[in-house]
Amino acid sequence: MAGIDYREVGLKVGLEWHQRLATRHKLFCMCPPEMRSEKPDITIERRLYATQSELGEVDRAAAFEQERHRLFIYDM
Repeated sequence: MAGIDYREVGLKVGLEWHQRLATRHKLFCMCPPEMRSEKPDITIERRLYATQSELGEVDRAAAFEQERHRLFIYDM
């Protein structure tokens, strides 16, 4: 079975994390910002690692969380 050339088909994949806002609809669509009560399909665990930007600066917040070994958990 031949593999798919994702560049050829134009596939782009990304993840988005959102914070709940007290609005009547979401920012980029008219969908209501409803909280779900069902069990998440996916759980992602993530730690921040401070790295230098193109300008040579390090994100202080990421450096702080890296030192704390903080684990962020996202349910989707």
